[in-house]
Amino acid sequence: MGIYLTGETIRSLRTRKATTQNSLLQTMAVENTYEPDLWQLETGALIPHAENMRALLNALDTPLEELLNPITQNRPIYMYMIQQNTDEALIRHDLCHAETFITQLITLKNVGTFLDHQFLLSRQAILLEKKTHPPHEVIPIIIEGLSLTFDKLNENPMGKGILLFEEHTLFHTLARMYIKQGHIFDAIAILNNLSNGLRALPVTTREVDLLLPPILLTLSQALWHINEFTSCIATCNEGLQINATRGSGEYAAKFLKIKALALCELKRTDEARFAFHQAYMAYALLHEREEAAQVMESAKSYDITLELHGVDTIDMPQRQPTGYKRGLPPNCNTIGDMIRQLRKKAGLTQAALCRGIVSRANLTKIENNEIRGKFHYIEPILQRLGRDHLLLCNFFVDKKTFNAIELRDKIHAAIIDGEYKEADEMLCRLKKCNDFDHPTNLQFVERIALRLFIAKHTHRHEDVYDKIMKVIHLSIPNFNERNVDDYALTLDESILICNLADYYMETDNEPVAISLFEKLADNLDRRYEDEREKARMYDSILCDLANYLGREGRRKEALSILDKAESFSRPKERLSVLPALTGTRAYNYMILETHDSIPYFVMAYYGFSIFLPKEKHFMDAAKKLLLTRFKVEVH
Repeated sequence: MGIYLTGETIRSLRTRKATTQNSLLQTMAVENTYEPDLWQLETGALIPHAENMRALLNALDTPLEELLNPITQNRPIYMYMIQQNTDEALIRHDLCHAETFITQLITLKNVGTFLDHQFLLSRQAILLEKKTHPPHEVIPIIIEGLSLTFDKLNENPMGKGILLFEEHTLFHTLARMYIKQGHIFDAIAILNNLSNGLRALPVTTREVDLLLPPILLTLSQALWHINEFTSCIATCNEGLQINATRGSGEYAAKFLKIKALALCELKRTDEARFAFHQAYMAYALLHEREEAAQVMESAKSYDITLELHGVDTIDMPQRQPTGYKRGLPPNCNTIGDMIRQLRKKAGLTQAALCRGIVSRANLTKIENNEIRGKFHYIEPILQRLGRDHLLLCNFFVDKKTFNAIELRDKIHAAIIDGEYKEADEMLCRLKKCNDFDHPTNLQFVERIALRLFIAKHTHRHEDVYDKIMKVIHLSIPNFNERNVDDYALTLDESILICNLADYYMETDNEPVAISLFEKLADNLDRRYEDEREKARMYDSILCDLANYLGREGRRKEALSILDKAESFSRPKERLSVLPALTGTRAYNYMILETHDSIPYFVMAYYGFSIFLPKEKHFMDAAKKLLLTRFKVEVH
């Protein structure tokens, strides 16, 4: 379920049962439980204790195991592993393996919780949909899944409350079934409620960004079917804004194609032509030849001719989609056991794992389950273990901590988008939050302050090196850049090492910069078993390394690094990084004169255009180079 505000979930479930706080409290047989406590629970100001939680479970007559950390509730780790494998197989459209995993879940359905059963029903419905079973066979499975968490399903079952557990997935599948049945308006009503509900979820921006785009994509397709072209374009733009500016762009090509078709219907031909070019080049960047050809045919049907500049002649094997690999969860029942087993598997001592995060004594207590550990301990510890905390643990976080996490994610997004003034304002608010004097939180604050400092100076300030090292030393007191490949690193530490490499490059110390990037890439290769967490910076590190190798004249090595980066990014549909990788490839081809570089520059140009405004500089540079060097003009 990700990081949910437990109180909001309790409130939503209480509201569904039309129960007031007073009536709920009257049924709770727990000493010292009184209304202000329940009010604090529901507002997120108080974390529930075990006895309060059990009383709530009984009073609500609803099993809420998912509100507790699944690792600590005797939920079989192997069930979690099979669920993750099921999702990855469905993403890859590997229906044979998906069916095998679902069969395994069926044999275990009496072992897990009702939420595990809801997950099973949800994925069974998706599997049948992908196998093109008719809606009348899929819908009963969806209704059964929803009935596990809704006491009554009426004509408007979603209501105005937030969606919990697997409900958003089930409703999304239901909407797609309605579209197949021709009940477009019913589907649109569900999809609108879904998107509004997701926006109201008490989860991090990162999670909403993963959940919302596919729902908006289905909504845009439904709006197209009923000729609501203006609304269709607005929905596509929202999906692109989320998926292209904050996500990896995996839905961007589909959004652009639908947007282009809607623009054609509204006779906005020039805008449609550009959107068709963007859609075609997005599919070309992903090596999806058949989809690119369909875009070209769609454009022709509206008398629009695409100028491909040789892109259609590039030898590009059809992309084979793969999901993000995930490390196997350890065979354990508590967070402490999990950390201890992962640490030993990684070959790390307690001192190496907890350095700059928490004392060794407290890490021992966490591993021995004597204390639970705070979020700002567990998150960097799991990062150093190469695992994604959002995948492995559902932590209780109070409202203040949750808001701080959300603010931190928004600051990071603003930095990526170049919104430095906004990032600075949010950083000032973050500094006032609880626990942000802790070294790992303070390191984030100081890293962002350093990034803002660098952004304000067009030339390298002489103090940059000292500032970078000062922030690194917050968590690695005895940092030695020659040993980067030996450290277990958090995300912030990895970013700071990238900053250090950039400093060396800009001060004409290229060999040291290249060495740092090589060691950092090797570090991530060896330590990160959860590829979604690894992907947060892996391909960008390889792109920078390829750029620096090229500047040193080591162009064949640069192309080899680009091959490695693309083999990681393209199967996962990480469109956001492919324009930069392709542009770097184009420049190396141009210097080596071994390939026609024009098609690659053209793909890079249109790829950059999808990710505006953050990529405008690179888009303008590609356009200028095409015009001045090759006399090629792009729209």
